[in-house]
Amino acid sequence: MHVPGHSAGGIALFDSLRGALIPGDVIYADHSIGRFDLHGANSSQLNNSLVALSGLQVTTLLPGHNRILRDVPPGYIARTAEQWAPYLS
Repeated sequence: MHVPGHSAGGIALFDSLRGALIPGDVIYADHSIGRFDLHGANSSQLNNSLVALSGLQVTTLLPGHNRILRDVPPGYIARTAEQWAPYLS
């Protein structure tokens, strides 16, 4: 999936059979997200990418940084998107 925001060409890979998501630098463990203050970043696009990822049934999150998150609680990405939305609008 194309998930711009942190960077213009950001992608995420999702294995729907295993529920494994490799989101690049869009979302991490501990409700963290990728930086949106860097050259080429776009906060609005990052918000849209988080919303798009929130529709996936993710059980394992394998982010580009930080730690792997196993047994991802339902709604984790949606809650993270809601938490960051005021900063990404």
